[in-house]
Amino acid sequence: MIDRSSITSGGTPKVTIDSPASVRGIQFYADLMLKERINPTYDELAAGRVDIEQWFARDKLAMYPNSRIAVQYFNGFEDLDYDVAPMPKGPATHAALVDPAAIAIVATTRHRDAAWRFLKWMVGPDASRWLSQEDCIVPALLSVARSPAFLDPQVRPRRDIVFVEMMQYGRTVPLIPQWNEVAGIIGQSMLPVLRGQISAEQAARTMATRIKQTLARPVRWQK
Repeated sequence: MIDRSSITSGGTPKVTIDSPASVRGIQFYADLMLKERINPTYDELAAGRVDIEQWFARDKLAMYPNSRIAVQYFNGFEDLDYDVAPMPKGPATHAALVDPAAIAIVATTRHRDAAWRFLKWMVGPDASRWLSQEDCIVPALLSVARSPAFLDPQVRPRRDIVFVEMMQYGRTVPLIPQWNEVAGIIGQSMLPVLRGQISAEQAARTMATRIKQTLARPVRWQK
């Protein structure tokens, strides 16, 4: 949707959300609801007629896409026999959103040494093993990701290795200061597509125009 190469080179990001490949992907996603009916419709979800997590936990849904954070919730159902699998392939390839946790030290802190020690511990193997066993994260350290702390066949889900394998298809959101505004534009523009009111191509043109206008404005940093 936004060309990463133009970001890293320091130029204005190139908007590609109206490219033919992007349009096909958007329409494919909408058709899962509107034509194939393998997803609840947007209106069903918005009206609260479908509780996705409860439906999955009660054997009313075959698949529920989420991050590993959902493991904590589903492991609360003793009789639920579930596991994880790769995301289904779209028109072009597999894709998975990677949402990494970030840790920072405030420059004005009076406890820099303590903050630095804590940060080093948080990104090290001990914290990674502990958070893995608490079903909070997918470890960034491969030594932990391939260890029993994360891959325990006696603990649901038994194929946690899938989270690691899908990293080859991982994508992060564009690292630009306007991303929250861009995400809002995409979300608003997708609603009529998911309701079957307009085509993906129409929505993509609108999104591209509004996103380009957003990126062209000077960035206002908040203090």
